[in-house]
Formats: sequence, C-alpha cells, structure tokens
Amino acid sequence: MRMKLFLFFFLGMLCFIFSCTDNEQHARLSTTQETKIYRPRLNPDVNSDHKYEVISETTSITEVNDEESESFTKIDMGMSYAIKKDTSGQFDFTMTYDKFRLSAEAFGQKKVIDMQNAANSFDQSERMFSAFKSVRLQLKVDTGGNVRSISGLQELGDNMRNLATGNAEAIQLLNTSLQQYAGQENLKLMFEKSFKFLPDTLLQEGYKWESSESLAGGLGERITNKYKVESMEDKVITVSSSMKIHLEDRPIKIENANVIATLKGDQSGKMQIDMRTGMLLSLTSNMDIRGDITVMGKKIPLSIVAKNSIKKL
Repeated sequence: MRMKLFLFFFLGMLCFIFSCTDNEQHARLSTTQETKIYRPRLNPDVNSDHKYEVISETTSITEVNDEESESFTKIDMGMSYAIKKDTSGQFDFTMTYDKFRLSAEAFGQKKVIDMQNAANSFDQSERMFSAFKSVRLQLKVDTGGNVRSISGLQELGDNMRNLATGNAEAIQLLNTSLQQYAGQENLKLMFEKSFKFLPDTLLQEGYKWESSESLAGGLGERITNKYKVESMEDKVITVSSSMKIHLEDRPIKIENANVIATLKGDQSGKMQIDMRTGMLLSLTSNMDIRGDITVMGKKIPLSIVAKNSIKKL
C-alpha cells in the first residue's frame, strides 16, 4: 500500500502540474527596440509526420517513522503525429505511440513495464500497457492551437480493461486514473500545451507575459507562469518560463486515500518552436518541490525533483 500510494501520488502531481491550462494572460513589452516580429499560428505541412521523444524522470524522497526512502520513476515515450487537413480548415492529428516504457524503483523493489512486451506478462496490470501499441488518438486542432475534439480515448480504456480482465484491483486503479487525470477535458488541455505555448499576439525578442493557470486533477488551485521571448533566430523562437508552486493544506484524493498536501517549489523551462509551422521543436523543464503530505493523520515529509524533456526527432 505504501509504495503504491506514493508512486501514484507523485505521478499524479506531475500529471496535474504539467496539464495546466492558460486562462488569463497579461503581457508587456520590454523597453528595448526590436525589429523581429512574429505572430504565432499553427500551420504544419499537410500530409506530414512528426515524431517526438518524451522523457520524464522523477525522484521523490519521503520520511516515515524516521526512515528515509527514495523512489525513482522514468517514463520514456515515443509519439508520432500524422497531420491532414479537413474541409473546414482544421487540422486532423492522428497520434500513435512508437514507444512507452515505465521504469520505477521504490522501497527496495524495481519494476520495468514496456508496451512492446507487456502482452507477454503474467501480471494483468502490466498487460494493460500493451494497449498503447494499437492506440490511435484523433485530434481536431484549429490554427490557434485549440484542440476541438479528441476521439479514441474510450477504445484505449476498453482495451486496457479487457487486458486486465479478472484483476479487480488493476481495473479499479485504471478507472480512478482515467477519471482523475485522463478525462476528455484534462487531455484536451494537456495536448493544447503542445500546440499553443504562445499567446495570440505579435511577439518580439524581449516580450514578456504571464498566465494565470488552473491545475488539473480537481485541485482548483491557480498558479502564475511567467514567460519571456529570449530569441528569434533562424526561424526558431526560444521562450523561457518560470513558475512558483504553492499548495497549502490542499486535499487531494489518491486512489482511496485522502491526502492533505502542503508543498512549495519552483519550475523553470525553455522551449523552441518552429516559426514557420508553429510546431514544437524541443522543451526542457526542471521542477523542485518540497513540503509534506498528511495521510491517515500522519505527516510525511516529501521532496520531489523532476526533469522533463520533449524533442522533435
């Protein structure tokens, strides 16, 4: 129970922190004089394919009964987008997984789940991962980067449940995760972060803006992310970001456990976007969170350090 609780906790934390949605944006120009100007628009080549490598590494340290425990998780994914355009002018993105590998080490146990060979596992909860080999998510995206619809989620969930037939615990965990973190709206927001990093306005070097963002996962918490255009060179725009994270006595429901979290930290990152197509070229981010969680009346010190990267191949 202890390993499962903390594993789901920090994976859930990462999910809602990186599934933020821009809501209110306030921008200002620097006082320096610049000549390069760019207006963001999503304009990928029709009938093109885009491949991305996504890596997320998370280290968490907890202390229970004066005993310190360290956990490490790595998610290594390969994703492909096949892009077409419909008669209304919206883009049709077909997303498939080329790779999905999860490695976890916690409380003296190691676990590796790979979608390529998960179907051969005797563990039904692991076999569910093989469903990602055949998943095809269909996204309709407008030129502003707004995700208008997603299809294929129901099929993915059904396939995973079928692969876990007979394992009531695995199905319960799957249903909880899908409901809390992978619902239609949460995934729309997550994918929009890939298509509309930039505000719908004229940009130039030195341009700064802030966004008031709402965290997913049912937290109702709001944070402020600060952005700055660092450079516009060779048809590539580079943007830096920084964010303060502060959760104070925030209730979070994880599986069947009620957790109270008090966490503070920082996140910083840098992204590069192709100015011609509006497609992401690369993204790196680092997060450091410290504080405590209260589970069943017991306060547990917790620290989370995460590194994330997305790279176009």
